[in-house]
Amino acid sequence: LGVVIFGSLMYMAEGGAELNAFGIGGRWNSTTQVFDRVVRQEWDTESEQWLDIYAKSPYQSIPHACWWALVTVATVGYGDSV
Repeated sequence: LGVVIFGSLMYMAEGGAELNAFGIGGRWNSTTQVFDRVVRQEWDTESEQWLDIYAKSPYQSIPHACWWALVTVATVGYGDSV
């Protein structure tokens, strides 16, 4: 039960689509067919605003995040992803 709970929380914390209602969270990239998350921001001197830089999220679904939780619980806690 703990693996499902913490896996779901990690999925949401990493930018699950459910967080878009709060103005945070990732986005679905229809070109690459993966879920992207914000990894950093860069300053654009022309528009004078911060631009979000996206990269592929390691947690594409709740089962992916549950795998992370299971590995974290079963090993020394590093949460290695395969």
